[in-house]
Amino acid sequence: MQRGKSKSKETFGEYAKGVKPLASRASRVRPPSKEASADRPRALALPAFDVRNDGGRVEGARIGFDDLLRDLREARLPIHDTIDLHGSHADEARRALGTFLKRARGRARRLVLVVHGKGTHSPGGRGVLRDEMAHWLSSPPMAEHVLCFATSRAEHGGTGAVYVLVAPWS
Repeated sequence: MQRGKSKSKETFGEYAKGVKPLASRASRVRPPSKEASADRPRALALPAFDVRNDGGRVEGARIGFDDLLRDLREARLPIHDTIDLHGSHADEARRALGTFLKRARGRARRLVLVVHGKGTHSPGGRGVLRDEMAHWLSSPPMAEHVLCFATSRAEHGGTGAVYVLVAPWS
């Protein structure tokens, strides 16, 4: 090693042997903009869900995660957070739920409780949010945040709430 030269410069010099710098007039490729990358299709496919709805109780799981449903049904996991969507219009509730699920994700799986109400005060006595919940949770864009979901036990709201197991960041 020569005096005055650091090892890193020497190593870089070996890498750079024979490499010529670009001419000043050469066209350079710009990094993709946020808009361009948003239009590009995702590299990974969104998860597929197996959903069961008997008109009162609803549950669903990503294909391959059925074993987690048992833990949800039996309330074996601690509830990390809760969102109450009572009185919300469907569009407002969907947006709030999407934001809530994004924020609930972390390093580990987390169980959240989504209270949507039973719909007893809705026209026809049938809850709009309750009917939409399974579709929202198992379809894009929310599906990427969800591992599985199931109607809650009576002590957490029964048919007026859903347990959602949120996927960890990968």
